[in-house]
Amino acid sequence: MVVFFLKISVVMLSLFSLIDASATELIVTKRPTTMIDLRIISAEWGDFDGFSLKSDNGISHHLQCYNNPFYNERVSRLEYKNIYGVPVGWFRIEDQICLRLFDFLRATFEAIDQDNPIWMRLETGTLSVSKIQLPSLDPYNDDAKSPESKDLNLTSLSY
Repeated sequence: MVVFFLKISVVMLSLFSLIDASATELIVTKRPTTMIDLRIISAEWGDFDGFSLKSDNGISHHLQCYNNPFYNERVSRLEYKNIYGVPVGWFRIEDQICLRLFDFLRATFEAIDQDNPIWMRLETGTLSVSKIQLPSLDPYNDDAKSPESKDLNLTSLSY
């Protein structure tokens, strides 16, 4: 009885293999864009010493530099997510540029907003970041909110 079912299974499989599998045609269109301009309006610390960069369309992208001890990455890259929030590409960033960007973000991430955006140009053909334009923020800025050094009376401090 088992042999009979095995023979029927083999016959059924051979019948299915005779069906023309190439009847469905898949047409792939050329990529419509060669570059993507991202306007980053928010930056937050991401998981494991990376940065989450939010673009003006509300999608968060992930910046990861090569020297991260948690990921053990060999290259610096930006995880790009499309309008649906799906990761569709890792765009390569030069390692030294990524480290400079990371240091800038670490010092100024709270000031990145609509008025002080970061612009990034992504090349879809090479999957690389070709240009990064930082806002004119001073990482060493102490702003007018901090007290002037002449107003501090260090001798009056008690412990």
